[in-house]
Amino acid sequence: MLPQILTPKKLSMKLDLLNESPDKFDGLLSVLPSIWASVDLTSSAGPAFLNLLMTVGNTLPETPYILESLIEDIENYPDASFRLQLLNSSVA
Repeated sequence: MLPQILTPKKLSMKLDLLNESPDKFDGLLSVLPSIWASVDLTSSAGPAFLNLLMTVGNTLPETPYILESLIEDIENYPDASFRLQLLNSSVA
């Protein structure tokens, strides 16, 4: 089975669901580390993913390692909005 690609709309819907139903928080945390590799970070989904990661990432032990990996690979993400969101995410 091919991995599901997360679009900005899907990420936004997940964030909205989290805001409306905090009881879904644990479910989102359990899958977030495994799905980040399937997000097309070069699209507008990149900043949306980072926003979602920063919303729930403070309780996720993998967050610093995900951010570290993205920072080490920054040359592959030329979009200024992604780089700005990554900067904001890494200093938050």
